[in-house]
Amino acid sequence: MNGTIRGMTLSKPAVVVALGAVLLCSVGLAADVTVAITTSIEGGLAAGPSNTGMTPKVVTKISGAKSRTDVDTGDQMVTTIIDTESNQMHVLRPAEKTALLFTVDGVATAQPAVAAIDAEVKATGRKRDIEGVPCSEFTVMMKMDMAAMAAGAGSGLPPEAAALLKDIFLRVEGSTWVARDAPGATDYAAFQKAAARAAMSALSRVSASGGGSSPLPSGMESLFTGFPEATGIPYLTELTTAVEGTGQFVALLQGLAQMKIVSKVTGVSTEAISADTFTVPEGYTVVKQ
Repeated sequence: MNGTIRGMTLSKPAVVVALGAVLLCSVGLAADVTVAITTSIEGGLAAGPSNTGMTPKVVTKISGAKSRTDVDTGDQMVTTIIDTESNQMHVLRPAEKTALLFTVDGVATAQPAVAAIDAEVKATGRKRDIEGVPCSEFTVMMKMDMAAMAAGAGSGLPPEAAALLKDIFLRVEGSTWVARDAPGATDYAAFQKAAARAAMSALSRVSASGGGSSPLPSGMESLFTGFPEATGIPYLTELTTAVEGTGQFVALLQGLAQMKIVSKVTGVSTEAISADTFTVPEGYTVVKQ
């Protein structure tokens, strides 16, 4: 099963992973940090013939005003590079050897194009050590309006098709354990906030231009990078997804969207990162959006 997201053809695993990992960025920071996260996704769209699910790997590298996030689904790589000094974002498409270039606005001018997601993240007061690192627990609840998302910026669905999703919602619930004082946590916390701002900004830009390749609605990147309300490195996140609502497609979507998502930090490094990491590879054609 393949899918198309804002003009980009993605394999089945990438469709799932792109929910949270297509658009990422950073702000000016004092140190370099690399965070590796492995995610297991079971059920729904992630279920294959062997029912073994998927285990995408996300590596985020942050250095000063630049960041790079590589999402490896096993059969496809999605890479995003952001430079907040030049206000530019490149989304690499290795198969076509192209780099989609977006201009990223500041938070003051960026407005969400689609009010598709309600999110609530609350501290529970519980604490525990994970991999020897002190972490604090936050509960997570996200409710996504599937009709608004389908009709959003750059969507290829005709209005009548999007209307069939009216009164249908995707609910995401669970918890995340966040390290606020670990090495690199301050830098990663700033990255989380900037990722949300960039998602909002780029979505608005694509909406104004009337289409093209675009990120998903602001908020969805948090499924894999962590939540700005729970600032720090998300050492362990456990979420479940389910569809609720009315309409003839609810039963079908319930089977596709009911998943369990578990993300764990597998490595954190504060070693220096080469400047070449944040440049478009040689041989790529830059395509302005």
